[in-house]
Amino acid sequence: MLELVHAWAAETASGQSGFATVLKSHALSPESAAVLEARSGLEIRGDLPTPVLAAHRILKLDGEWCSVLSHIQRGPDVSDSRPVRTSHHLVLSRSEQPHYGPVSLLRSGWFLANCDGLATERDTPPLPAEVHTDTEEAVNDAWATALSDHVLRGTGFIARLPEGVEAIEALSQLERAMPHDRLWNLTFLIGGAAYTDGVLARFLSHEAPVEHGAHIVNLSEPAPDPRDPEEQDADVSRCQPTLSIEPPTHRISLFVLLAIIILVGIVALVLWNGWTA
Repeated sequence: MLELVHAWAAETASGQSGFATVLKSHALSPESAAVLEARSGLEIRGDLPTPVLAAHRILKLDGEWCSVLSHIQRGPDVSDSRPVRTSHHLVLSRSEQPHYGPVSLLRSGWFLANCDGLATERDTPPLPAEVHTDTEEAVNDAWATALSDHVLRGTGFIARLPEGVEAIEALSQLERAMPHDRLWNLTFLIGGAAYTDGVLARFLSHEAPVEHGAHIVNLSEPAPDPRDPEEQDADVSRCQPTLSIEPPTHRISLFVLLAIIILVGIVALVLWNGWTA
């Protein structure tokens, strides 16, 4: 379990104020630290679109596939060009994933809201044994079921949120719709960050622009009817690889004919030698 905190610092290594890594697990390599720093919201200009941006990515760090949870908390403004925020990243191996899901962990209060008084190194605190995130229905339950089906089938999508609905609330509802043994299959990103790697689901506000060609689901619209399980099985079977056997071609026929001619020639030669002996 490794962590990195990237935040506004009154004094960085260069002696000036600015954004910098203020805490890093000793075992985290410089290459992996650079990956997390790049996903700390540096590209965001102006105010954050929501008080908290959150993500769960599956990334390969130091040769191992890991769960990377990112919690970006807005702070008091001290810069006109960039929002002041504390970006806290947590790296978990598969064996370190708790029994509850990534959304619940991001909402548990474990992640730092600011870095006041934070040492540059520390023993990473243990994760909560239990979490309680009571959430009211943010979107239609049928939408939560439909989106969980997308996740389980590995289908990426962009969810456009209804006005007034927080993404983290909708994600909590989606997590509750997931099978318990597949909770950590739910990878997501709140907001239009520059790095969308390692995620299936992206949640954007109702007015946020989206790229052309993306698979968009509008959660303000009626949810689709649940599909028949037999229809889902048919979808899976259509995705299975099949072996195609090429029919014999004229080249094969010519090869067989040539072999027969050679064989007949050999037999005739043997018989001729026998007669002349």
